[in-house]
Amino acid sequence: VDGPWKAGSYVDLVAAGGSAHAVWVEGDSLRYAIGPGWRAVTVATGVEVGDGGQIRPQIALDGDWMPVILYTSGHDAWLARLELTNITTGPVWKQSLFAKGGALSDLTIRGGEPVVVSYDAKAHVQLDGKEIYASGDDGVCVCCRPAVLARPASLAVAFRDADGPRRDI
Repeated sequence: VDGPWKAGSYVDLVAAGGSAHAVWVEGDSLRYAIGPGWRAVTVATGVEVGDGGQIRPQIALDGDWMPVILYTSGHDAWLARLELTNITTGPVWKQSLFAKGGALSDLTIRGGEPVVVSYDAKAHVQLDGKEIYASGDDGVCVCCRPAVLARPASLAVAFRDADGPRRDI
């Protein structure tokens, strides 16, 4: 698929209202563009990717259709939000540390706010930084990225338990 991400890797896309929002990594730079015009900007540097695609940036749109990006830097999970705060300077990317050691993570939006599921250093599952599942000696499978989905009345979280006889999801 043609687009400005051809020089990079680990692209993620989200569409809304006839526009597509893209995020990808070039070297260690996190890049963002909105199409169909595709004028790319750098959101952050020092971004990490890898583990066969398990560690990669992800994008979602908040209630106002503004992009929210989850990415990894320094083995920590970060959120970047586009804010239209100053008419003179234009849009600004606001970066915030989401979780220490939250490299394997997933992002969704619920009620206009980001929701993140991740693993902590003990391989316990966390939702928005609060532990929601801890398993036996082996913990959860950290080779499989957790996933989160916002439903109208609740959230659904999926992950693999390394202790289960079938490595249950």
